[in-house]
Amino acid sequence: MTAIDWTTEAKGVGQYADVNGLHLYYETHGEGRQLILLHGGLGSGEMFGPIIPALAAGHQVIAPDLQGHGRTGDIDRPLDVRLMADDTGSLLRPPPTAWKPSTDGRIRRQVRNCFVGLT
Repeated sequence: MTAIDWTTEAKGVGQYADVNGLHLYYETHGEGRQLILLHGGLGSGEMFGPIIPALAAGHQVIAPDLQGHGRTGDIDRPLDVRLMADDTGSLLRPPPTAWKPSTDGRIRRQVRNCFVGLT
């Protein structure tokens, strides 16, 4: 894969959710067991574009743009993994059973702590 393979076009079903005062952008791809992709700092859900088709072949992939990243604007609150975890958790009803860790796993751990039963 080369840099030419990357695109800025959204290929999934993009939508916004109003959670915790934030207008949070996220995309969904595929069907099946939920798999959430959490980007690291300075990234966005779009960075997973090249691998989403393979993951979506067996999962419902959810790729949010966290606060102040990608198509989600910033609001007047700290960029804090606990707040971003709560934002992410608000998208997940029921919670997913599979994860792609990011940001050293801090957001994933925080969401897991907020929602008993996540694996």
